[in-house]
Amino acid sequence: MKKIVTLLLLIAPFWALAQEGEGDACIQNIEIAQQRYDEGRIQDIQALLKDCLESGVYSKAQKSQVLRLLTLSYIFLEDQPMAEATMLRLLQTDHEFKVNPAIDPTEFINLHEQFRYKPLFNLGVRYIFNFAQPVVTGLNSSLNLNGSRPAYTIQFGFVGIGVNFEYAFAKNFILYPELHFKSMAINRVGKQSGAVSGTDYITVENFENQNWLSLPVSVKYNFAFKNMPNVKLYANLGGSASYLLNASKPADLATLKMPNDPEVGFTVNTTADKNRLNFGILAGGGATVKLDEGFVSFEVRYLYSLTNLTGSGQVLSPANAAQLNTLVQDDVYRLNHVAISLGYTRYIYIPKQLR
Repeated sequence: MKKIVTLLLLIAPFWALAQEGEGDACIQNIEIAQQRYDEGRIQDIQALLKDCLESGVYSKAQKSQVLRLLTLSYIFLEDQPMAEATMLRLLQTDHEFKVNPAIDPTEFINLHEQFRYKPLFNLGVRYIFNFAQPVVTGLNSSLNLNGSRPAYTIQFGFVGIGVNFEYAFAKNFILYPELHFKSMAINRVGKQSGAVSGTDYITVENFENQNWLSLPVSVKYNFAFKNMPNVKLYANLGGSASYLLNASKPADLATLKMPNDPEVGFTVNTTADKNRLNFGILAGGGATVKLDEGFVSFEVRYLYSLTNLTGSGQVLSPANAAQLNTLVQDDVYRLNHVAISLGYTRYIYIPKQLR
């Protein structure tokens, strides 16, 4: 066993040198094959490149160059089946290969046009920051006995992750469905009447966390700039359906907490007190910057809710009536929000001969 290990250690450097030497020779063969092509000696190209191509010594860029030369050789040697097979392999290797009308012959360009070489669709992920703003449309709670409407302060929420799908159905127009998990926070600030507390009016906060599953679907329009081919601006318009997964309030804020009251230390599930299915209209815009075989995107959008999260005259569910004071039940409100997102979307290429 020791002799075998020793022998392998002795052979390894020579084997590595041999592999390096083969790689150098194969790289030189690309230059020689290009010269042969320029000289019209097409019949020499395959012998120079085929063995090296199968040995796996080429980088992606070199492999793309080799497959282009081989495709050209098959075209001019009138071997149509091999020309088509090699063109497909070229597009599978280099998804963003583009013909050059200045140097590529018409036969090569025509063959390229017989294939689907553009992305079939895009898939992406995004991180989204939400700023929720309830819009009160009616009062349910007797918390505001002084007649004033409660104030709902804008709260920040973080969406852990969202996924998006894109399909180009016309020039510059993209169908843009997404699936998001949204986390939002609501903070209701009202005044408690002295008739209840025996004191002057005091401010009472009513804080709630909400988790949503959202399905926005919109159409995106890309604005392309010739002088900035890797940068695009876009606008999108569509609708959204959202389902409330759960909502909860810290019990020490959900009840009528008086000054100097002890902390309760548990939360109350308020999901049953809500209209869980909500619909809205979204509008937004952003920018994309190409990166590798995809793009980084930055987007700002506004979602206008069409449905109330709570109903007129709605009361606490029986499960919560014993734990929450009816004076702090929700008012009637819609939940609009602004979302700022940063994401990465990958082009999905599936090359195929079309005709």
